Amino acid sequence: MENIERRVRREVGVMTRREVITKALARQLTWIQAAQVLGITPRHMRRVRRVIERYGMEAVLAQPRGRTRRRRIRGRDHRTAD
Repeated sequence: MENIERRVRREVGVMTRREVITKALARQLTWIQAAQVLGITPRHMRRVRRVIERYGMEAVLAQPRGRTRRRRIRGRDHRTAD
């Protein structure tokens, strides 16, 4: 087990979100290890896994991950050009 953890730590610096999830799907990493690498909770990793199973990898990678859009027009703050 210790050998796996060392290998995972070594690869963390160069792994993208897609690579981590792909390794978890291929069972090269556990989902808990994948969560640790990505810096998210195991609970959130389970949510990510569920989305992947339903909609595919692109659905997860296209999410803004909690950030609001920069040019978002909010409720009554926008003005119409009349």
